Amino acid sequence: MSLHTDDLESTANEVSGLRNDLAELKKQLSEKTQEVLDEEHTINVLTSGNEHLGQENSILETKNMALESETALLKQRMVEMEVCDINTFNYST
Repeated sequence: MSLHTDDLESTANEVSGLRNDLAELKKQLSEKTQEVLDEEHTINVLTSGNEHLGQENSILETKNMALESETALLKQRMVEMEVCDINTFNYST
């Protein structure tokens, strides 16, 4: 009977140890799950930020093209004005 009691006690200790191991694994899984959720949140924030920066970049590129076009027109007008000034100078002399 003592041997049977020892077996039961050993089994109970083993079950208790396995339950503790299981509880520790559940805790680790919960921590890792939270880490993954935190990383997903970080990825979402960065992705959103990148999309916003992409939109801003597109707007700035459009403005830059408009400014380049305006600069080209102003340069052309300056050349035309210089030609007019030279012609005016030539006629007046």
